[in-house]
Amino acid sequence: MASKRRTIGLLILIASCFAVVGAGAALGSDEVWSLRVIGQSYHGMMLILRGDVHPPLYYHLLRLWVVPFGTSEWSVRSLSGLFYVLSVLGVYGFARRLFGSSVALLCAVIYLTSPLALIAAHSGRMYALLALLAVLSTWLFYEGRSDSWRART
Repeated sequence: MASKRRTIGLLILIASCFAVVGAGAALGSDEVWSLRVIGQSYHGMMLILRGDVHPPLYYHLLRLWVVPFGTSEWSVRSLSGLFYVLSVLGVYGFARRLFGSSVALLCAVIYLTSPLALIAAHSGRMYALLALLAVLSTWLFYEGRSDSWRART
């Protein structure tokens, strides 16, 4: 049990370090657009998002996030960094359920160092949230599917 806690703690520490490195760079145009959208009234934000192709959940969460943390580069990107860290833990948990601790650690490290995951973690956009939702929904689908399979046998 203690080694599992150490492993999870180490994953959180490394993922947090990866998420923070480079997070202070100047905001890109789509990150500025995200801030512009959440700076509107709620009704105005929803009118803008109605014409957008991206799901609105991220904008709602970002709107809540900037209230206590502000709109600096670090704070805007820290929300994506949090989703990245949670995704690493989700990959570890799901892989541990499927394959055991050793393979789960390998899967988490592969995801942790994935260039695309790191780009999403460093972007004040919804991509890290989408990765987290993909991991969690796949895990939940597997759990529901395996429960229904067990019930039939």
